[in-house]
Amino acid sequence: MRVIVTGGGTGGHIYPALAIAERILADLPDSEVLYIGCDNGLENNIVPTTSIPFKTISAQGLPRKLTPALARSLMVNSKGVVEARKYIKEFRPDLVIGTGGFVCGPTVLMACMNRVPTMIHEQNAYPGMTNRMLASRVSKVMINYPEASRFFVKAKETVLTGLPVRNDIGKLSKEEGCEKFGLDPAKKTVLITGGSRGARTINRVCALALTGILANPDVQVIFITGKVGYVETSLLIKDSDNSVLRNDRLRFLEYTHDMPYALAAADVVIGRAGATFLAEIAMCGLPGILVPYPYASDNHQQYNAQAVVDAGAGEMILDNELTVPKLMAALNRFLNEDDYYQAKKDAMFELAKPSAMDDIMMLVRSFIK
Repeated sequence: MRVIVTGGGTGGHIYPALAIAERILADLPDSEVLYIGCDNGLENNIVPTTSIPFKTISAQGLPRKLTPALARSLMVNSKGVVEARKYIKEFRPDLVIGTGGFVCGPTVLMACMNRVPTMIHEQNAYPGMTNRMLASRVSKVMINYPEASRFFVKAKETVLTGLPVRNDIGKLSKEEGCEKFGLDPAKKTVLITGGSRGARTINRVCALALTGILANPDVQVIFITGKVGYVETSLLIKDSDNSVLRNDRLRFLEYTHDMPYALAAADVVIGRAGATFLAEIAMCGLPGILVPYPYASDNHQQYNAQAVVDAGAGEMILDNELTVPKLMAALNRFLNEDDYYQAKKDAMFELAKPSAMDDIMMLVRSFIK
């Protein structure tokens, strides 16, 4: 079986595409996979580090208004369509899978026009523009949130698969997680993270709240600032309470390669609401406080967070409303009200889709000739 996967722009589009590609190669040893990305996208740095063949096309997001930038974007994407058509003709795929981002538009569109079976995967509760535009043309639409189905009423078939996560997520015990960070598994662990680059608002407010959080002797904290915000956040903490950074119940980190262990150690999380992160904390049954990134395209992180709140699995505080008093009030409920916490934890487990990759592979196999 010959498969093209395409998606890019952000890790939320790239990593699901890579996970699907790697699983196809593992389950179908005679298969061949080609990844098509954008010539100036993040995928151009990530995919070449794998063993998956990689080609690039010209692609650009479409401005929402009639401006000269729209004309330029249409020219770039027209070139991308020609390049995608060339790769499809050369590779002769049996299936093309798009995981979102503007780069998958030309490739999936060309596949549809050449009558190649196609699937797209939508990670967010509010679908991106590219997937919304492609939905009526593709063979199948895979979604992560049931709420997304209302945007795909013209799709031929919509399947709730969930979002595949890394194999080591949700497989570790709290004891293993705490041992990795030198923490006490008998204490409650708060994980603060804004992703690899960090989240300035979360870092700032949590830095000011840290003394209050650690005032409880039964609470410990893993605070991952991200590479960009580490120095600024450490200075904020020192200005607020210089002694906090010496607290033996705090692990203050710029970044960690051991995120599966951090998630396993945690009882409560404070973080953004990207689809991949939410899928990972669901696999761990890890409830918490979500602060959606306010500048995400189409405000999709707020829709993701709202879906979690509606399921009873967490709380949401908007970025511009996050204050120390609001954060502490929400966090204290998780830490001090056992019934409340357990209900949120159980609801978060209900959101997990441990069979996501198996379900996706079942759909892939349906296209084997």
